[in-house]
Amino acid sequence: MDLPTNPSEPIPVSCTVSIQLADGQVTAQGLTSTAPTKQLAITGGTGTYQNVGGQVTLVEFGNGQGSIRLDLVP
Repeated sequence: MDLPTNPSEPIPVSCTVSIQLADGQVTAQGLTSTAPTKQLAITGGTGTYQNVGGQVTLVEFGNGQGSIRLDLVP
């Protein structure tokens, strides 16, 4: 992977997320950047989510808050 030569370009970083839900956990990972919206691939799950796939969308609002959306594929 090449890093951007322009300081204003987002720098790609590796991101791994574990999300605890009522009926199990979902893990996701992917390359992200400093951009507020991040797309991650679901890599596994436990309990009800043992065999799911799909993606997670993380959105940072810039004030220490954000949102997480899980698009699960059975």
